[in-house]
Amino acid sequence: MLASGDIHFDDKLITSMAELESKLNEIQSVQGAVWFYRENCSNMPNEVADEVFNLVVRLKMPLSLSTKSDFSDWVDADGESHPR
Repeated sequence: MLASGDIHFDDKLITSMAELESKLNEIQSVQGAVWFYRENCSNMPNEVADEVFNLVVRLKMPLSLSTKSDFSDWVDADGESHPR
């Protein structure tokens, strides 16, 4: 997720929440997980980021947070970053 609110999924721009939900349903059907990165994560999330999180929670999908756009780390429950 970019600071502008643009959502990218597998390096492709997502143009609607319905499109994102469709992609997440595909991932869910093969028991996949969401890897999430948000640009400027030290700032408060914008409403699009909130919508994405709410969608992931509603779909009850596993979620891995990353502080790096290449997803080379993961963040634990205490907010600590670890190499992936």
